[in-house]
Amino acid sequence: MRMQRILFHFDPTPRLRAWLAERAGEVAAFGLATIVIDEAELLTLACTPPLRGQGLGCDVFSALDADAARRGATEWRLDVAREVDDAAQIKLQVQVGQQEVVG
Repeated sequence: MRMQRILFHFDPTPRLRAWLAERAGEVAAFGLATIVIDEAELLTLACTPPLRGQGLGCDVFSALDADAARRGATEWRLDVAREVDDAAQIKLQVQVGQQEVVG
């Protein structure tokens, strides 16, 4: 694992899930997803700029994925906004085996 720890951070409803990665006592990455029936949707995934490219986003997504699977989700929806050239987001989609969905 590339971080000191990953914490479950937020659980206001069973459908909204958030995970937080911490490094040296500070937030390093954060992910937020919803789960409806058998589909999980990644709402946001962010990483502190100096720590980008170290796999923290993938670690947070992996935690969200495992959590979603425990809650019955069998597939993911990841949206990529066409007007934003976000190579890191597209790379994550490829790594988790998702086809691109234009947002």
